[in-house]
Amino acid sequence: MLSPENPMQDLRSLRRASPTFWAMLQDCNATHLYSRIFRSVYDTGARLRRYRHTATNSVLTFELFLRQRTVRRARMSDFSSDFLERDLWTAVQMMMEDDGRNECLLFRVRFAEFVLGIGRSQGWFLLDGHVERHSPLQYLVIWLLYLVAPLCTSSVPSLTPLC
Repeated sequence: MLSPENPMQDLRSLRRASPTFWAMLQDCNATHLYSRIFRSVYDTGARLRRYRHTATNSVLTFELFLRQRTVRRARMSDFSSDFLERDLWTAVQMMMEDDGRNECLLFRVRFAEFVLGIGRSQGWFLLDGHVERHSPLQYLVIWLLYLVAPLCTSSVPSLTPLC
């Protein structure tokens, strides 16, 4: 059984076991495996409807690694600027393509708190409401706050994901 928060953990251990496993489980050599992991962990309905002919194993493998980095960042509350904007766009895509699994996964890694933490770490949520300048990252965080608002309202049972 794969852990949705970190489905690659067992594979990393296996890859380290021997040089043969390392070579066999490289991204480019095992795209069929990684695309199956993607399909088992993340929502694929919207992606496959929209990109039916271009949703190849290699595309899904690339998307798996992007989403894993985003989930890991949220789980660790990593607010560093390295790939932050890219990871937030990945989260937007996950929310827009949600059929239930993506939202539950983001709920379990406390993604709403992570997004709020980004705003706090940047000093955007000041009591006086005055912000010196607006950046694309700031607008992206505001948009994500709107998208993940249902994940914050655990006191309202109808808005809490059934995870």
